[in-house]
Amino acid sequence: MRAKRIVISGDRNQLGFISRVFDFNLTYSTFPKFHKITYQNISYRNPQDVYQLWFDKYAAGYFTTNRTAISMQPVILAAKQALRIAAGFQVLTFTQEEKKELIAKYPNVHTVHEVQGKTYKKVALVRLNPKKLALFDSEKFRSINSNLPEIRRC
Repeated sequence: MRAKRIVISGDRNQLGFISRVFDFNLTYSTFPKFHKITYQNISYRNPQDVYQLWFDKYAAGYFTTNRTAISMQPVILAAKQALRIAAGFQVLTFTQEEKKELIAKYPNVHTVHEVQGKTYKKVALVRLNPKKLALFDSEKFRSINSNLPEIRRC
């Protein structure tokens, strides 16, 4: 069978595939030049505060129909020992090391990459290491804020 038409839906501001295998080259990582892009920039899920973070990341803007005004409560801790996460939260980390550190205390811990494509009612996005991550320092990720895709998991 040969396809006559292929429709692909995605978000260019979401984190793309990252090969962690040495010397692996992804053959089909970009669209051919003959593609037609149709922009759909309305979210029915993301609350107003998440929408505000994304608005200027899209050429045509980004809009939401969700009426929830405030859905996030950022907390900066002086020490990681002060971290307290209530029951019922999906805990997300950026690295496997952070996950290993939290999993003894919180049974429902995953990295943001492990839950790609999933959505949760309550999310605690935890960053134990305040230093820059080399993973997000590549040219590919400099154009977007690497925290934003994770915020959309909520």
